[in-house]
Amino acid sequence: MILYWFRKNLRIEDNPSLNKAVQSAQEQGKRLVLFFSSHLLFKNAGPFRRVFLENAIKELSTELNAVGLDLISTPDSPDLWIKAHAHGASIYTETLPGTWEDTELQRVIEVIGNDQVHRTWNRTLYPIELIPGGVEELPRVFTDFYRGVVLKSKWPIPAPLNTPWKIDRGGLAQDRLKNYLWVTRAISSYKDTRNGLLNDLDSSRLSPFLSLGRLSARQVYSEVKNFESLHGANPSTEAFIYELVWRDYFQFYLLKHGFKVFRSQGILENQKLCKQTNFASQPDGFIKWIEGKTAQRFINAHMNELRKTGWMSNRGRQVVASYLVNDLQLDWRLGANYFEETLIDYDVASNWGNWNYIAGVGADPRKNRYFDPISQANRYDPDGRYQDRWA
Repeated sequence: MILYWFRKNLRIEDNPSLNKAVQSAQEQGKRLVLFFSSHLLFKNAGPFRRVFLENAIKELSTELNAVGLDLISTPDSPDLWIKAHAHGASIYTETLPGTWEDTELQRVIEVIGNDQVHRTWNRTLYPIELIPGGVEELPRVFTDFYRGVVLKSKWPIPAPLNTPWKIDRGGLAQDRLKNYLWVTRAISSYKDTRNGLLNDLDSSRLSPFLSLGRLSARQVYSEVKNFESLHGANPSTEAFIYELVWRDYFQFYLLKHGFKVFRSQGILENQKLCKQTNFASQPDGFIKWIEGKTAQRFINAHMNELRKTGWMSNRGRQVVASYLVNDLQLDWRLGANYFEETLIDYDVASNWGNWNYIAGVGADPRKNRYFDPISQANRYDPDGRYQDRWA
């Protein structure tokens, strides 16, 4: 048996590890079995993210059914399911950053053996093997990575891989990508609108689909380049691609630093430890932050939107994170944990990497990275319409 294990790249197209599993099954004349465990992805997921996850799995299953394949989905941990149902299989899957993700993989390896588990990195736009010196030599700050690695080495970005089957391209992810680029051409004004707070097309809102791998970064990049070839590159398309590179950096950053990213002092070695937070006993200020009952209306609006929809703009995330760390002077991990539970686009690398960044314990560890909520409100919600809607 050849077992393909879907983890966080829940797609058929541009999935190199799936292609390898299909090729192996064909060459060896073995049965291909497709498997998904909700054990990790649903861990700590709040109601909005849980619904989004469930819909993504349903879409994937429907796509597989259309080419005559079934998806086995189980709430059991992967190691327990494989031990019971696929002990002698060769397993193909993806490499993921993250401590829980690594623990999950190691438990599978303990059950079936390292030689039987074939892993492929396909989480980023840029190939991991082209980082000079490997991921351990990833530059400390993003600008050094962008200028000294990405631009200097002129990394080639591979084209998205074709699927082994002929499929109809549909689903929510493809619909959103098509609408943002081709129907509305909203990407043409991305640089001017990305800090907008009210309109659906202010930003791409592709992050939920990237987080689950319903779209790959290479698929998005390829569509943007197609758009540029027809309508011309501009500062907005360039800024959009720049954000994809930021996403790559955080994936590599978590892969390099591992558990350090989750410590109170982050990746810093000489930082004094924060006072240990008792996460079971949450401080009053944190509760007010969650419930949108702080002294700042701009903060409350963002936190209410998040609590009621599972979404918050990138601008909002920076402001409310700064408020938690600097104004309330609370352990930044409280906020990171809450975002993990609540955001529909939660991605372990982007979430914890950004919280490290705001708290000054990660990439570019500048102190006093402060977003004043009053000046931010005056700049990004001058007429108060966003606050009137959510506060």
